[in-house]
Amino acid sequence: PARTALLEKAEQCFQKAVDLDNAYTPAYINLAVSQIMLNVPSAAVGTIDVLARRTNGRLPGNAHLVRGIALVKQQRAAEAENDFNQAVRLNAF
Repeated sequence: PARTALLEKAEQCFQKAVDLDNAYTPAYINLAVSQIMLNVPSAAVGTIDVLARRTNGRLPGNAHLVRGIALVKQQRAAEAENDFNQAVRLNAF
């Protein structure tokens, strides 16, 4: 389907952005969103975990929000709750 092809292209572009500048936080967040939309929530969790390591655990609210969504999709609601609480605290969208 066209949607899948577009999401795969988006994933490639966001990965390239991360590769070009591994300090560019929005690229990680958008990469994780595309991975969730491609139904690969484990990859999204991994992407945000990489960002967490790069930022010494100081994630922006939107990163917590996206990881929380991915964790819910993995049926890990208890872990997701922590991310959602952080997302609220940090004024995520």
